[in-house]
Amino acid sequence: MGKHVLVIRHGERIDFVDPDWKRTAKNPHDPPLTELGLQQADETGQFLLTDLKPRAHVRAIYTSPFTRTVQTACQIAAHLDLPVFVEPGLSEWMFEEYFGASPPNFRTAEQLALEFRAVSTEYTPIMERPAFPETPADAWDRCKGVMRTLLARTLTGEPDGAMICVTHGGPTEFLTGSLLKPGGEAVAKWVTFCSIMECVPDDEKEEFWKIVKNAYHEHLTNPEVTESQRYN
Repeated sequence: MGKHVLVIRHGERIDFVDPDWKRTAKNPHDPPLTELGLQQADETGQFLLTDLKPRAHVRAIYTSPFTRTVQTACQIAAHLDLPVFVEPGLSEWMFEEYFGASPPNFRTAEQLALEFRAVSTEYTPIMERPAFPETPADAWDRCKGVMRTLLARTLTGEPDGAMICVTHGGPTEFLTGSLLKPGGEAVAKWVTFCSIMECVPDDEKEEFWKIVKNAYHEHLTNPEVTESQRYN
């Protein structure tokens, strides 16, 4: 059985295919998934049900609070019959080039639970929201700290199990990279929509982990073929 950490990027977001969406959106920095994005998320859940669940006890699903990640996590949770825990520490990189001069708004778990039945309101998050703005080093440190805390909460002391983190492009690299030995295997240069990063322990102390699925997307009928204009 062993232990497994899966870091998954959200599915296709609407503003990447419909640039006009932002013009009338109430919250232009929180786009939902497209129909294709929902399909990608559903196919990811189906894949994890048949690929991961038979070989690991899935102990928790954590997600960034942005709508696109919550939608992705809830599609996965429907197949695994688990609640979704909203963790702002898994949020997008707070990059001014993405958001401008002001931090983005996102909903609380209580607000999200009104729309998404799988979202739990009983989880206590590690942080309320990331600092804004963040340098790449800030985002790396934040993701490393959150990953280690989630591991301690979820898998440390357990004989086996898996945890799933649903996040964004940059944090997928940061969260996964923070588990690896310095100078070791590199995270894929581009983690496409609903790609899966899966890691297992690389030593008995679980100080370092190794990648066994690196931006895996073969479970998708319609994967992202080209790199998006942005990576969030």
